Amino acid sequence: MKIAIRNYRSRSKKKANSNRLFLYLDFYHFGVRKKESLNAFVHKVVKNKEEKDHNKRIIEYVKRVRAERLLEIQNDPQNLFVHERRKQFVVPTLEVYIKERKGGDNWTSMFKKVKKHLASNLTFENFSHRHINDFRQKLLDAEAINQDTASAYFNLMMIFCREKVEDGVLSSSKMKLSRVKNIPNQKKIQPYLLKEEVTQLVKTDFQDQNFKNYCMFSVFSGLRGGDIRDLRWTDIEGQHLLKTQNKTNNDVFIPKNKMVNQILEYQKKLNGQQEFIFDVPASFMGRKKLLNDFLQRAGIERRITFHSFRRTFGTLLHASGNDLYTIKEMLGHQNIANTERYVYFMNDKKEEASRSLDQFM
Repeated sequence: MKIAIRNYRSRSKKKANSNRLFLYLDFYHFGVRKKESLNAFVHKVVKNKEEKDHNKRIIEYVKRVRAERLLEIQNDPQNLFVHERRKQFVVPTLEVYIKERKGGDNWTSMFKKVKKHLASNLTFENFSHRHINDFRQKLLDAEAINQDTASAYFNLMMIFCREKVEDGVLSSSKMKLSRVKNIPNQKKIQPYLLKEEVTQLVKTDFQDQNFKNYCMFSVFSGLRGGDIRDLRWTDIEGQHLLKTQNKTNNDVFIPKNKMVNQILEYQKKLNGQQEFIFDVPASFMGRKKLLNDFLQRAGIERRITFHSFRRTFGTLLHASGNDLYTIKEMLGHQNIANTERYVYFMNDKKEEASRSLDQFM
């Protein structure tokens, strides 16, 4: 928030105004600029003591008014310029809001959804709970994200809306946030492959070996589908992969294992002359059809998505005795909470844990 003292020369042709600079206050607050005329002037060139005293008296007056305005804003920041701010566009304001608070990856991803589903010319004075509920439904209907991700995005949007209601930019009576329901987190376990199913996939002959390798590479490296599609030969450094993730823009360091090496050797023969390691369909539906064919060929009838391979990687690592912190680093997560959602205890581990109590019998 800034209040600057500025001046301008009168456009009047009167001789008396030729040496006068008229003063005003220039406000910049909440992204809105406003001017307040002070009906006062100073002499640009001082010619005598009278004009010197006049300038001194006016400058003291203007500084006093500026201090008063600063105090008014500090005491009641919500009500200043509310009318003007309600005419601002929601989407651009949200973008600035995220940059100013240095929002993380979830904020950036959420903004992409807002930009897609909210009109760019929607203003705060026209923004209501109906738009929020419509955005909620769009998130739930999106195929590319699960319900937990939709819930996280929606919660962030609600934080923004509540802050704007507190600022007075959004009308509480119009928004009616009490009528907006949150998106609940999923309680069910997300699908992943059992050890036997991974073995089935490895042994299954598939007509598109390139696509099979693409799937198995995720199982044994933990990379997302989009990152594997963009994987270049230059991302391989000796006995490890170093990849900048598309979703988080963070680097992930993954030591290669035997299966990853075997897949890379095959792809070297197949696509060694190309920039990218894997050549798979660009369209989501094209990849989905191939995945369904591959799973059917392997005799796996459960609903498995490509992201299930990444979950399988985390679960297999945990079942092999690796700690959550190590798995977090290999999956490229920013916090342990995300990793915990990717890791599930397999039944044989549960039985082993239960049998460990037999020593007390």
